[in-house]
Amino acid sequence: MKIKVRYNEFMRFFQMIMMLFVFFSISCGSGSSGTITATLNVDALSSGEQDSIENFIFIVTSGQTSVLYPSNCLSADGNNACIEENCGFGRDESTFDPGINFDDFDKDATLTVTACALDEASNEVAAGSAQVSNSDGQSATITMSQGNTCTGLPNICP
Repeated sequence: MKIKVRYNEFMRFFQMIMMLFVFFSISCGSGSSGTITATLNVDALSSGEQDSIENFIFIVTSGQTSVLYPSNCLSADGNNACIEENCGFGRDESTFDPGINFDDFDKDATLTVTACALDEASNEVAAGSAQVSNSDGQSATITMSQGNTCTGLPNICP
């Protein structure tokens, strides 16, 4: 499975009502590919909060399995996992395809998709999550807000 993230081309990030389309290309257990669409809704954030977002990190969880996107942000500090500072999908990039394998998730399993918005110092600006079934054609809306936290996100590396 792969995850692909694209910005909606005709909307600017700085607008109060913005939708970010996240396309998950998923191998649905039978060897066939499918698509799960998750829409990020940031209209609950002020324009200042939106302006401070530099990177997005996604965590996909099902049961005991948790996968971080982009995977190259994950590092280690001794024996503890940590996130590289200033890492993630940049808000100004148009397409992301980290090519992460989703074979750890069973077809029709419930996936929790958490989106974390980080500022230039890798501090959390906002977060949101949604649940979706790991099957073709599913969709979900992730509403970002400051009250939510990036559950499952390791600490920033020193």
